Amino acid sequence: MAFFTANIFGRDLKQSNWIWTNDEADASTARAFQRVYTPEDGKIPVSAQIVVASGQKHDLYVNNHHIGDEHDVDGRYADQSLARVRTAFLNPGQNVFTIKTHGRHGPVLLPPTGVLSSIVMTFNDGSQRELPSDTEWVATTLPNDEGEHHWGRVKVLGAYGDEPWGKIIVLPEPASGYHGGHHHHNHKHHHQHATPTFLESYCSHVENHLPPLTTPRLTYLNDAMWIWTNETDSAFNDPLGSRAFRKIVCLDKGTTINALNITIDLDDQFSIFVQGMSVANSTAATWDTTFHYLVNFSKPISGPDAVVIAIEGTNVLGYGNLITAIDFLGKGPSGTGLQGVVISDHTWKFNLTVPTDFQQPEFDDSSWQNAHEYGTYAHGAYAATGLALVDNPTLNTVNL
Repeated sequence: MAFFTANIFGRDLKQSNWIWTNDEADASTARAFQRVYTPEDGKIPVSAQIVVASGQKHDLYVNNHHIGDEHDVDGRYADQSLARVRTAFLNPGQNVFTIKTHGRHGPVLLPPTGVLSSIVMTFNDGSQRELPSDTEWVATTLPNDEGEHHWGRVKVLGAYGDEPWGKIIVLPEPASGYHGGHHHHNHKHHHQHATPTFLESYCSHVENHLPPLTTPRLTYLNDAMWIWTNETDSAFNDPLGSRAFRKIVCLDKGTTINALNITIDLDDQFSIFVQGMSVANSTAATWDTTFHYLVNFSKPISGPDAVVIAIEGTNVLGYGNLITAIDFLGKGPSGTGLQGVVISDHTWKFNLTVPTDFQQPEFDDSSWQNAHEYGTYAHGAYAATGLALVDNPTLNTVNL
């Protein structure tokens, strides 16, 4: 394979394959998959970014060190359409990458069997190399630490993008993978004014603060609501034109946010702003496509302060609907990784027009109404269409 320079989020995974042990595609027992890499002369591995997708719970190891896992979330089975990126430091010589899947027992309608991976190694000279999941991997049906491992070549079940797996969504590292830089404090929030600012007043209410989670989780739309204005009729039709939406998330003292991972679909067009700055625009009428944006803050935002998300949504035909789930990635007061999830629901504000500067954090939206909920992701207005919003696997990275 050739050496290259690339960002893993920009790769299309076209070299990777869905692999399994060289037997029947049975997922009821545990498996282990392994790739051993010995560098060529003069090449010194430094680090690796590793993508893993699987329809099962699994653990990732590099040189026998546990790097991360993907287990059931809220009682749901692992979703093969979602993948995490993990970063690991490497040995200067040989390195061993191991993925251990867990056996599963459950309903018939489970994600299909298979493991897909892409390992992008970086060397001391700045070059990179990809190790995709392919026939160079070996596997065993005895992945525990007892007895002898019977390693054999893997079986390729299908190429990336093939059905029934389809394309996957590559999500960023869990919150613990983010290490903030210098904290950014907006001095106008230090209560030095006789009259509180709009955000200071808003954040004085505890219910407006980011709800931290004790353990990181993936962004799921399952809990999010389809929201829009109060104009929707009984047939879920809405007036055409643009509407403004805002969500203010207040941070507690000691909390630092380094990045946002935004998953969004809007029927039909949208513009997203974070902290008053443009993040994304979708001018095509891609009403059935979910988009993903990783927003990195060059100056992390620390409490007491607030993160303000503003969206201009435009309805071109029929429905007008917005759904989003946003990971807040950073550190909590104890210095450990923190990940809170903010979803679209009735706590978002809307306006029937798009006022000038509505995207600016200190814009006063206190006169705006709360958004109306039109059902969950699975049971909203689009349920009858069987809509599955996993069509765009690209993670667009934006640095603010």
